[in-house]
Parts: sequence; C-alpha cells; structure tokens
Amino acid sequence: MKELSITFLGFQINNVSYIVKDLPLNAIDGSSKVSEEITTSFNGIESKINKDFSEVFVKCDVQVKTTASDEKYDFRNLSFQYICRFKINGSAENANEIEELLNKGGMSVALTHIRDVIKGITSIDDRGPIHSLDRSFPDSDLKKRPIEG
Repeated sequence: MKELSITFLGFQINNVSYIVKDLPLNAIDGSSKVSEEITTSFNGIESKINKDFSEVFVKCDVQVKTTASDEKYDFRNLSFQYICRFKINGSAENANEIEELLNKGGMSVALTHIRDVIKGITSIDDRGPIHSLDRSFPDSDLKKRPIEG
C-alpha cells in the first residue's frame, strides 16, 4: 500500500485590497525617520476535503497591516483570500489523517505562497515589499468540512 502524502496543485487569491496612506511631510523630506511595524493575521482558516478523499482545499483570509512606528498610524493595509489545492496520494481512512498531513507539510507550502503574494503585491509601489511574515497557521483553527457533490 502506498504511503499517504499530499501534492500541491496550485492556489488562487480573491478579493485583493491594497491601501497605502500618504506619509506625513516630515517623513518624506527626511526630517523624521519612519519605520514600519508589521502585523499579520489569518482569519477563517478552514480545510475542505472532497468525499472520496482525493483532494483537499485550504482557505483563509489574510490581512497584513503596517504601522508607521514614529507617527503611530496605519500606513499600509493588504487583505486577500487565499485558496490552495492539494492532491491526496494514497488511501486515507479518515479526515484526521489528511489533517495531520496538512499540519506536517501542507501549511508550510501554503505559507510560502502567501509570503510570495504579500511580497509581490507590496512591491508594486515605491514603498518596498513587505518581507517579514513570522506567523504560522494555528492548528486549532484548521476545520474540516466535506465538499458537497
């Protein structure tokens, strides 16, 4: 019997919003140094496994905010929905086996792509890309819901 594993098949992003507020004049003219403090959050994390246990989808809402530390106001705000798809290789007996696979390696694959999306979107202006993302998916928020059909 083939050992159970998952293969990443791809991802998509939906509902992208990227808002950048203007810096105050003293930050632009160099009389004040402004650095950014980054806050990242994941909401609505869930996995959906199809009925024959051949594929699993992971969905979450991602929000990245930066605060101009010297000025203490929201500077950049990025939000989007992330959905990725994995093929399940081998035969799973229950959804818990698939959840374990996701927690072992699938979430790190998803997090890598989320980092790339954040970096890509935030690099489109002269503010520079946001590189730091020190969060991981909380295991307790991963929910299993079979896909209908």
